[in-house]
Formats: sequence, C-alpha cells, structure tokens
Amino acid sequence: MAKKRSITKITLVVIALVLVAVVGYFAWSNVLTKADTSSNITNLPSYTLQRGINYIAFGGTIVPSDASKLIFNRTAYRYNPQLKDKSGNTGEWEKLNKTNYIPKPGESFYIFSTKKQETWSPVNVASFAPTPMEFHSVAIYPGWNMVANPYNSVYYLSQLEVMNHPCPTPKPGEFACMAEGVVQSYADSRKAGEVSSFYVWNKEVKDWDEVNEISPCQKAQKPDDPSYEPSCPPASMFSSLAPKAGAWINNKTQQTRQLRFVVKTECVSGTENCVLPEQTRIDKLTPDNSPIGVAQEVTITGQNLPSVGVKVHFGDKTVDPIQPTSLSTLKFKVPTLGVCPENAQCFGAPLPAGEYDVWLEVSGSEAKSINSNKLKYTII
Repeated sequence: MAKKRSITKITLVVIALVLVAVVGYFAWSNVLTKADTSSNITNLPSYTLQRGINYIAFGGTIVPSDASKLIFNRTAYRYNPQLKDKSGNTGEWEKLNKTNYIPKPGESFYIFSTKKQETWSPVNVASFAPTPMEFHSVAIYPGWNMVANPYNSVYYLSQLEVMNHPCPTPKPGEFACMAEGVVQSYADSRKAGEVSSFYVWNKEVKDWDEVNEISPCQKAQKPDDPSYEPSCPPASMFSSLAPKAGAWINNKTQQTRQLRFVVKTECVSGTENCVLPEQTRIDKLTPDNSPIGVAQEVTITGQNLPSVGVKVHFGDKTVDPIQPTSLSTLKFKVPTLGVCPENAQCFGAPLPAGEYDVWLEVSGSEAKSINSNKLKYTII
C-alpha cells in the first residue's frame, strides 16, 4: 500500500509539474503574442532574415508603444564608433536587445537569426514614419561606421555629398569654433582618400560588395586588407545604396564628417540641380475615360519624375506634360499621330488600334536627351 501511495504521489507531482509547464507556456506565449501584435502598423518595416548575421536599417523613425519595452526580440547589435572598449580603444558594440536605443534613419545594425529564413519586424511599435525624400544628414566619426540609406527607395551615390568639420570639438571653457564646413561630392571626398567606398554584405555569395559612385566591379582594395578582391554587386546596387540595407564606411580622417543625402528632383537648364537618368522610372500608364475623338489624358505613375525639362514621347510624337506634376505622377494628353504642323502638338483625333511606346525625355545641364524606360500603351 505504501508503494502505491508513493507511486501516486510521484504521479501527482509529475502531473502538477506538467500543468505548471503548460500554463506557463500559454501564459508566456500570450505575453509574446501581445508583444508581437501590440502595434497594428500597416507600414511597419519587414525583413527577410537568413541564418546568421543580417545587416539592415530602418528607413524611417520608430516610436515605441512603451518606452520601457524593447523593439528588438532577436539578438541585435550596432557599432558605436564614439564608445571606448575596456582597453580604451575607440569603437564598441552595443547590444540593442538589451537597451532602449532605437537606430535612427541613416544608421544600420545587424540582427542575428537562427533560422534558415524568417520574416522579422520590430515589436512594441506605436508608429513608423518613413523618412521623406528630402535632405538628410548622417554623422560619420573617425574610423569605421555602420550607416545606411535613410530612405525607403534606392539612393544613387552620385548625389551624395560629404561635409567636413574644420573645428575641433571645444574643450570645457573654450569658445566654439564658428567656421563653416566645406562641402564636396562624395566622389571627390573618396578620391581624396578622406572616406572609403561603402561595403555591403552580399548574402547570396557570402562576400562584401564594394559600392561607390563608379560601381560595379570597382577593383580598389579594401583599406584594411590589401589582398581583398571585392565581388561585383548585383545590378540593382550599381552606384547606389538599397533601402533597408546596412553598410560600412571608413572615415579616414581624424575629424567628424557628415554624409549629406541630397535629393535632386528636377532638371533645370543651366543649373546642376538635375535628376539623374537612372533615377527617373515609369511604372504604369492609366488612361482616363474620355470619349472617342476627345484628347485622352493618361497618368504616368513612377519614381523621381522631373517637373521641369521633361517631354513625353508617344509613338512618333512628343508632347509636354500637363502641369502640375509630382515626383510620382505625371499626366499628358495623347497626341494625334501622323500629319501635324511642324513643332505643333495636335490632339483629339481617334488613334488606330495597336501598341505605342511611351517614355520620357529629360533635358538639362547634367542630362542631355536622356530617355527613361519604355512602357506599352495599347489601343483596342
């Protein structure tokens, strides 16, 4: 009888432990679920992580739902060139999943995944505001810096500028130096040996891509490894930084520099403020419902559409866009094809059925007769 009681007691203890484990599991799962779903943000950034280290960035500003809660539920680090390690050397790693620090636009970090592939988004987020396509500045300190394209679209490095700070940081009691910084193009700063190329981790080939204003396949050696031969970046990365991806850059001087992410959106004759040809892209054509015989209006949807110095090509005709335009939309009237007085724009005649090429021609001091990609406009 004593033996049966002993077995029964052991069984109850085991059952009790199982119940505790089950209840604890569901309670903890509930906590995790609440943490992961506490923010129903429609534009919350999402990332496809692969096993190991993933270099990523936020293309906007994150506001946490609770300042006491972390937005990282995975192991994540950022490199802070301003901190000193235990030996007094400049540059130290900060563990983001143990601190309330939230990386800003233009700063990158790495997040570690134990799975072959998974989708991840930050948690405990109240709001996410994408960085507007306006001027943005990111400080880079002497040595290596983890940086990023601050926007949610591709940024072309031919627009990037670098500004130096000629004044040293004032010591206590000293007057601050008021001299203005000197601004030059990133290309000139890199060629002068002040800053390096950008180094972006290529997950497909497990190698570093060297990216600068003259990519692809720039065979310059990595500053800290003379034997290094960079791989060629994918076509989408030529001379540009992709959105939401981290990168390294070396400030080779002993002064803080500013990466100036300048956004040039217009081509104006006689100026240097001109859209780059590879930035102008048209994605979609949407006609209105004009009756036959009336000049039909078509909306072009795309990216970085210029508002000045642009012509719309439709078949063998060229027309001016309807003002006003924006960076993402541009309207034009379908021209009459065939006979029309020279240098005139004619509209209103029905067009024969068929496919017509539509593209943009951009003119300006930096882009003479640059054609955008073509789309097909079909008339049934």
